[in-house]
Amino acid sequence: ACGGPIGDVGIHAMDALRFVLQQEVVAASTLAHADSSEPATPDRELEESAAITLEFNRGVLANVQVSFRAVYRTLVEVVGQDGILTAECGLNVDQPVTIIHRVACKAVAQEEVSNSDAYSRMLDAFSVTVEEGGAFASTGEDGVQNQRILDAAFRSWHSGCRERIR
Repeated sequence: ACGGPIGDVGIHAMDALRFVLQQEVVAASTLAHADSSEPATPDRELEESAAITLEFNRGVLANVQVSFRAVYRTLVEVVGQDGILTAECGLNVDQPVTIIHRVACKAVAQEEVSNSDAYSRMLDAFSVTVEEGGAFASTGEDGVQNQRILDAAFRSWHSGCRERIR
C-alpha cells in the first residue's frame, strides 16, 4: 500500500541517504498516523504523517519524517562525532541550498549550492548512457531495493515492530 507521504516523498529521502552514505538499509521501524479523511478499506489505509528510522549495514541510524499535513521541507542533517552538517531544504530544486557546518553548536563554515539543474543533469546522463552505452548511475536494482525498503517501512507500521529488509 502506497499513496501517502512515505511513498510520495519519503522514498526520495531514503534513496538519497543510500547514495550519500554508500550503505544499504537493513531494517526499518515506522510510526505513522492514518489519514481519517480518506475512506478506509481493508486493503488501503493512507498515512498522513510518519517517522521512519532506518538502520544501515555499517551501524548508521537515520530518521526520515514525512507529512501531508505540514509545510513541505526537506531538512537534511548529518550528525557525527566531529560536528553537524545541516541543509534546510536540502533536497529542494527550486532555490539554492545553504549547507552549514557546526562544531559545538557554532557555525564554522557555510556554503551555498544549487540543485536547480538536477533534473536536466539526470536526463542528460540518462541520454548519454542510452546513446553511448554503459551503466546509468541509478540502476534498476536501486529501484528494487528502494521498494524493499518501502515494503519494510509499511510492514513495520502495520506490525508495530522493527522490520528487516527482505
